[in-house]
Amino acid sequence: MDDTDDFFFNATLSCYQGTRLYGYSEALIGQYEQSLSQTLAVNVSNADFAKDAFVRLNWQMQPRTIHETTVPMNFVYIQCTHSLFRICLIPWEEGVLILANSSPAVLQPCLNWFSTQFDCAIKPLHISQSILRHEYNGYLTRTLDGSGIVVDSQLVFSPPSTNGSDLRRIVIGVRGEDISKFHEANQEDVTIGIFEHLMNYTGIDFDRLQLTRVNCAGFVMTSNGKVKLFRRGFNLKEMWHFVSELLRIAKTTNHT
Repeated sequence: MDDTDDFFFNATLSCYQGTRLYGYSEALIGQYEQSLSQTLAVNVSNADFAKDAFVRLNWQMQPRTIHETTVPMNFVYIQCTHSLFRICLIPWEEGVLILANSSPAVLQPCLNWFSTQFDCAIKPLHISQSILRHEYNGYLTRTLDGSGIVVDSQLVFSPPSTNGSDLRRIVIGVRGEDISKFHEANQEDVTIGIFEHLMNYTGIDFDRLQLTRVNCAGFVMTSNGKVKLFRRGFNLKEMWHFVSELLRIAKTTNHT
C-alpha cells in the first residue's frame, strides 16, 4: 500500500465539489505549491494558531487508474508544527472533487485559495439517502459473506422539516446479531429488511424520514459530505470504488 492508498483510510474526510478549475495545468503545480504555501504562512501563523503553525507544503500530482480510466489526482500535504493535514483534488473538465482531512483553520484558507486561483465555486458534497443506504448495504453484505460477524451500528434520521415538531433527529441502534435475519428477509438489500423491522416495531415509516448519518464498523458517512473509511470495512479495490462513487456524485450534481 502506498501513501496515496493510505490517504483515504482511518481519517475523517470533508468532501466538497466545485465548478471547473479555470487555468489549471499540471505544468504549474510548482507555482501552485509556492503560492498556497505563502497563503498558509500568513493565515496559519498568527497568535491563534501559534501552537500548530504552518511549516511546509508538498503538492503532488499522481494519476490513478480507476475502473480502467486514468484519473488525475492532486495530493496536497500540509505540515504544521504538530499535525499533518491532507487534501486531495480530483479535477475533470467541468469540475473538481475535493477530499480534505484538515482542521478548519487550515482548510478554509486552502478552499479560499482554490476558489480564487481557479475562479471556481466550492460547496460541500451532498450524499443522498440512497447512497448512504447503498454503501451501508454493501458493507453489511460483504461482512456477512466474509467473517459473518457484524458488530452493532447506528442510523441517524432527520424528521421532515414540515412536521411542526421540535424533534431534531432520531437515532436508531441496529444490533449486529440481527443483521443475518434482515438479510434473510431481503437478500438483495439488507436495509429494506431493517427498515421493515423498524416500521413493525415503532410504527414509524423510516422511508419517509431522511437518513443523514451511518455509523458502522466499516465507515462513518453523513449526508453533508463527511466520510471516514476503516480498513476492516474496505479492501483497496472497494476503497477505490468508493472514491469513484464520490467522483460520480460530484459529476452528476455539479453546479455550473
